Amino acid sequence: MATVKDVALRAGVSLGSVSNYLNGKRLKPKTASRIKKAMDELDYHQNIIASGLKKNKSMSIGIVVNSLTDFFQCRLYPKLKITWKIMAIALLSVIAEKINNV
Repeated sequence: MATVKDVALRAGVSLGSVSNYLNGKRLKPKTASRIKKAMDELDYHQNIIASGLKKNKSMSIGIVVNSLTDFFQCRLYPKLKITWKIMAIALLSVIAEKINNV
């Protein structure tokens, strides 16, 4: 699994430049392009939970659903998952099914 240091080495830039890129700060287009290319080559994906711990922000949303057999929940859940992934928010979900005592 690639790290930010690996991306910086591959792109030939500083850790700070990679951090700025990941945090959406402005960089020279050439630098941003090199970082993006290095990330693609290394298959680097930012760990949302780890960066949330560093920033003291969870960047996560939790949901509890009855089951994924309900039509509304089946249609809503994948859309939430995609939307929050784009927004770099981790989706933590729990399926709380009714358990019958035997």
